[in-house]
Amino acid sequence: MDFFATDIQNIRGIGAVKAKAFAKLGIRTYRDLLTHFPRAYIDHRHTVAIADIIDHIDEYVTLIAVVGSVPAPHRIRKGLTICRLHIYDETGRMQITFFNNPYLKNMLRAGETYAFYGKISPMGTTLTMTSPTFEPYRADRPPTLRPVYPLSSGLTQKSIAAAVGEILPLIPSDHDPLPEYLRQRLGLMPYAEALRAVHRPQDDEALSRARYRLNFEELFYYLLGLSLLKKRARKPNRYPARNSDGSFVKLHNFTLTNAQKKVISEIRNDLAAPHTMNRLLQGDVGSGKTLVAGDAAWQVLRAEHQVAIMAPTEILAAQHFDYFAPLFEKLGKKTVLLVSSLSAAEKRAAKAAIQSGEADIVVGTHALIQKGVDFKDLALVVTDEQHRFGVLQRGALTDKGAAPHVLAMSATPIPRTMALILYGEMDISVLDELPPGRQKIETYLVTSDYEERLYAFIEKQINASHRVYWVCPLVEQDEESELTSVEAQADTLKSRFGDAVAVIHGKMSAKEKDAVMTSFARGEISVLVATTVIEVGINVPAATLMIIKDADRFGLSQLHQLRGRVGRGGDRSYCVLISDSRSDSAKKRMRFFTSTTDGFKIAAEDLATRGPGDLIGARQSGEDAAHLIAQRCDMRQVELAQRAAGYVLEKDPSLSRPEHRALLSIVMEKFEQSGDIFS
Repeated sequence: MDFFATDIQNIRGIGAVKAKAFAKLGIRTYRDLLTHFPRAYIDHRHTVAIADIIDHIDEYVTLIAVVGSVPAPHRIRKGLTICRLHIYDETGRMQITFFNNPYLKNMLRAGETYAFYGKISPMGTTLTMTSPTFEPYRADRPPTLRPVYPLSSGLTQKSIAAAVGEILPLIPSDHDPLPEYLRQRLGLMPYAEALRAVHRPQDDEALSRARYRLNFEELFYYLLGLSLLKKRARKPNRYPARNSDGSFVKLHNFTLTNAQKKVISEIRNDLAAPHTMNRLLQGDVGSGKTLVAGDAAWQVLRAEHQVAIMAPTEILAAQHFDYFAPLFEKLGKKTVLLVSSLSAAEKRAAKAAIQSGEADIVVGTHALIQKGVDFKDLALVVTDEQHRFGVLQRGALTDKGAAPHVLAMSATPIPRTMALILYGEMDISVLDELPPGRQKIETYLVTSDYEERLYAFIEKQINASHRVYWVCPLVEQDEESELTSVEAQADTLKSRFGDAVAVIHGKMSAKEKDAVMTSFARGEISVLVATTVIEVGINVPAATLMIIKDADRFGLSQLHQLRGRVGRGGDRSYCVLISDSRSDSAKKRMRFFTSTTDGFKIAAEDLATRGPGDLIGARQSGEDAAHLIAQRCDMRQVELAQRAAGYVLEKDPSLSRPEHRALLSIVMEKFEQSGDIFS
């Protein structure tokens, strides 16, 4: 029997009840348990004194301290219990906060010493550690690295560590899914040794080598799978579109950037090639992606086929329709809009035009993938802000035709190496140049003390018939958070500007959000208080001021998308970041953001400082690899894994050799679990 496929109930102490608790974490077999890696390590060798925690704000540290008070839980509101206690060492005392832990009073005793591991965070005028992991501290115990595992209800650190400890010695030493020649070539630690070292590290070097091996392995499987997927996804071009005459571009009275010329050429070549196009077009806000998509559409339309353009919101779909319809009308082609808010009669007319072929180009939202929407001859599918759609949604639109060309667009700049990880099954084009005349947005960093002056500046913008965004990280105020909510900020602004202020956030329905945005675009609303729901696709040329409260809580790439909502007209525009963070790393990130408007530089910095979690977040496949990359990203390792995948496939393109069959099985399993299809 396969050791790794063994049910965890074979482990001593795990019965049916505890097995259900493990199942909540996706742990059912020995393999699941052994690959449930620690999220952190309590390092008793390197501790911080309480007096020095001010130097470690927003960092995870270990404190060796005495519990000074008996934990006493207090119910704040339904569903939330808080417990505060004081700890002390020879240098000082501080407060620790726990949420929803009713058993704490039985786990911590006043007067005893514990090792606490957690993040140092500001709370009011003091610093605290929130919901840390902890264990009794013994001075006579040799300092070591202790694993900290992700938990679920019914499990403790002790129960997971005990289960792992039972099977670590049993791992077959001769089992290694990577071919021997590859492991030797790259100097990788053997698989069994890496698993033991990551769960029970003897020293930093062993842990580093184990992590490197396991990270590399996941990256390698993922990139190998993408290479196979890309190869198998190549289909014969049923809609060859050649000899574009450039008529669509000529309708614009400006000169293309060199980047636009290059990408247009790439796409025109794709559309005329022997295989169907499957291309990702990424470009910064305002780089001219829509014009490029229009040229692609025109090439297909000239060949007498249909084009579909899908956007994530009705507002963005309407913007595309307003742009494309008059231009293609001049070229003798009909554009139809299909969104959910149309009347029943309007929907019937749109669907009839699509089915008959009367509609040459169809712009819409998710409504395009509904039953009853049938295309006569769909040859090109364009998805805008494609990361807002899942794999199945994008596939559902493609399935409306017989292997149509695909052009996916994204305004989120991604460093090329990371783009290859996320979208390795696609060819990638980049618009890394802004058209001349694009407004430069003046960006400033201030503290909340500056807000009174900002209100005066807002009034000046309103009087000039301009629009203002004010973005907050929360929808509703949280008693335990000092972050500003949309609702609280809107109340403050309404007291000054009355009905000129409105709110928009993700908890509102699509219809409600569209209504608010329409009013904002028309000028019926001057100040829009919002969450990041407005970060993508909103085009209001009259918007000249973006204010972002608690800006340090956002990633740089997210801040860049928000800043891109202003400066879209001819008026001078501004972005103001408000941050009271005392963290040196946060201050450094904010200062970097104010120094550049280059989205690709910002994305590279975000990747280096925060990891690619934000970039990966909406990706619907390869989640195991994405998780590991997000936790511990080393782009040199990514590039090595890419080269290794290419090396293996060059030797054995179908992975049919005996030494590669295990690889093929693992890759197939991983991609099937995450929604991608090889067949």
